[in-house]
Amino acid sequence: MRSQISFEFISGVVIILFVFVVSVLLYDNFAKETLLTGEKARQECLIVSSLISDAVVAGDKFSANLSLPYQINNNDYIIRVSNNSTVTVSYSNRLIACTIPIKNITSTTIYPSRISVNNINNKIYLSGI
Repeated sequence: MRSQISFEFISGVVIILFVFVVSVLLYDNFAKETLLTGEKARQECLIVSSLISDAVVAGDKFSANLSLPYQINNNDYIIRVSNNSTVTVSYSNRLIACTIPIKNITSTTIYPSRISVNNINNKIYLSGI
């Protein structure tokens, strides 16, 4: 009788440890993917804010086009530019923000594809193309 109780106890402990190890491994993979997605979203934010900065520095009649990936690690995302000097990238209920050095910009929402940045009379315009 005692040996059966010990066997059942040891079996229970082994099952609990197995579930714990599997959970830790799955969480570790999820955390790495989430971190990688956040870094790629930050990179897209910096690319767009850098292009806007280039348009400011270049001055009137500057025009440039940029291709953006349609997804970041299989996550759809949206880029918003606001006239309070921020560029935001939102994906999977998360938000990454970058600052831009200008307030003279049209607020817009850009869905990933090709975007156009234009400086017309020292006002920055962004649009999807």
